[in-house]
Amino acid sequence: MINPVIKDISSTDWNGRNFSRSLPECIWFHVEIGEQGKDGADLFQIGVCNLPWAQSKYPNRDYVLTDQSIVFAEKYVLVLDQLNAENLTNTLARLIGMSGPYSTWQNFGKAMSDYMMWEYEETGQ
Repeated sequence: MINPVIKDISSTDWNGRNFSRSLPECIWFHVEIGEQGKDGADLFQIGVCNLPWAQSKYPNRDYVLTDQSIVFAEKYVLVLDQLNAENLTNTLARLIGMSGPYSTWQNFGKAMSDYMMWEYEETGQ
């Protein structure tokens, strides 16, 4: 079994501030995930939006956000009430954990490609 861990999260569009409570916002992040204790990582991308963005895009959906919820507005777009590094890291770690265990890195990448764009998604490598 492999143990995937988040090695880095970054976005050129995010300066570390929290979401606005009223203005719709959606920010894309690069998430580098690799095997614990090993060099290297694969690149995944995920959008993170706030509730006003999700409600403006999909007004007929009910969104229930709790500290432990993992809610998607659409494929690859996560809805968070609070955007900060700790909350984003913890939410993505829960997402990684809920689909495991993983027998191979390929198995992990395919499982995560339901939630994040994987750099090898189209090539099947």
